[in-house]
Amino acid sequence: MRKKKQRPLFSTHQIQTMEKEFAKQRYVTEGRRAQLASEINLTETQVKTWFQNRRTKWKKETKDDTNTASRRCSHGEMEHVFLALQNTLSLFNQNIWVDSRVIPLGVLPQYCAEPLVPTIAFKGSFV
Repeated sequence: MRKKKQRPLFSTHQIQTMEKEFAKQRYVTEGRRAQLASEINLTETQVKTWFQNRRTKWKKETKDDTNTASRRCSHGEMEHVFLALQNTLSLFNQNIWVDSRVIPLGVLPQYCAEPLVPTIAFKGSFV
């Protein structure tokens, strides 16, 4: 049975140096990786692995930010649209209601993740 390798603990200086490089460029070339490894006293494999893990973390953070913006948009800023739609429909029939958890198509700001279709339901029976 193989022994599990100890996880390397990076110093603050090493992390700051790699973070600074990551802010400039998410992918490092072979030459830059060798230079960086030499500068901060790590192996090229450690630098390569750190950048792979950092890109994964960055992608997850970016995805989470997009979802947060979408939720903020769909449940905060657009509330007036739901109320206006509700009020307009209620003028025609008291038994119609709009589910305000979704956004009517065409009124979605650009930074929201995806358009949602409104849910309009009929309560009661047709007479």
